[in-house]
Amino acid sequence: MTTWEETGPEILICHHYAEHASHERSSVPAKVAAFDLDSTLIKSKSGIWKTENPEDWTWWHPVVPDKLRQAFNDGFRIVIVTNQGRLTLKDGSTSPVQIFFKAKIELLLRALDIPITLYAACANDHWRKPRTEAWEHYVRRLSQETSFDEENSFLVGDAAGRVGDHDDVDRHFCENVGLKFFTPEQWFLDAAEELYTDRFDPKEYPKCHSKPHHVGIELKRNESPALYLLVGPPGAGKTTYYFTTLEPLLYERLDLVSSGSTEDVTCSIRARLSCNRSVVLDQRHLDRASRRKWVSFARECSISIFAIHFTTTLDLCLHNDAVRALGSTDIDPKHRRVCPRNDFWDLVGTFQEPTVEEGFLDVVKVDFEWRGTEEARNVWQKFWI
Repeated sequence: MTTWEETGPEILICHHYAEHASHERSSVPAKVAAFDLDSTLIKSKSGIWKTENPEDWTWWHPVVPDKLRQAFNDGFRIVIVTNQGRLTLKDGSTSPVQIFFKAKIELLLRALDIPITLYAACANDHWRKPRTEAWEHYVRRLSQETSFDEENSFLVGDAAGRVGDHDDVDRHFCENVGLKFFTPEQWFLDAAEELYTDRFDPKEYPKCHSKPHHVGIELKRNESPALYLLVGPPGAGKTTYYFTTLEPLLYERLDLVSSGSTEDVTCSIRARLSCNRSVVLDQRHLDRASRRKWVSFARECSISIFAIHFTTTLDLCLHNDAVRALGSTDIDPKHRRVCPRNDFWDLVGTFQEPTVEEGFLDVVKVDFEWRGTEEARNVWQKFWI
């Protein structure tokens, strides 16, 4: 029998109970065998990845069902942890394809007919691997009936960072939660370990600093007020740079997302300029068209305008964006939401590098450098994307 928990659209949790098999309460710590789903346990029978036919699947390899049953017989708790982002719509609501996904899962679990728990992360949030909420949720529940044998537990997944892999989130998930990791080829077929690479590893960044740092040309408080445009995608470090570097120089910040209409912003800028204060416009300003109006405005006001271009790599931007939304309040007290992946790539597709030919007095390039406490850095150095 398969039952689905009542949850929000961001996570699906189900349990399959087998009449002939169950885990008895025991004082022996529970070993857990965790598995990814697609390209680990099953694959498409037709070769169409986003099929809506619940019967369009077959085992990844003929040995899969017997190996899973043997793991259960050897005393392992079986759990499936899978990312299924297409099961929610852009607005966060439930996608109609959830119906087909649930039907497919019920067929799969019925075919195995051993006790299994499944977590399907449907949104870009805490539940999605390599983030750890699904695992932490499972272990919390497990601890209510027995202790957890972490040393003998493991996860099998295909997203390992090998040549040809679509991702490395399964291996990074294991690093985040402290599990042994195997590829499907290793665990099911006894293949040798392959070479892994990391698409992005935050641990490669040098030791953190806690003091403000001025990067690029030497910035100092101008005798004459000026306008500064921050240029970079979500997660590039624009707002942090303002608070650590520009605010101490008494530059004033305007967040263009929350400052009202263009007319409201220009009025606010004029008021600050009249008080001999330089103004920093905190927005993405990724293309020339979005910068042109501010260059024209600066010319109209007879003031200098600078572009501060953040050169943060795109994977690092995605990482920072996820950490500030899902990490601790020490990193981002505002707790902003994650920028949807499709929106992010649409935005960076519009990017045009700022140049002095646009009318800027100078373009300052700023490379990313971590600033914060050791505690915040420990959160930041986990795998988030």
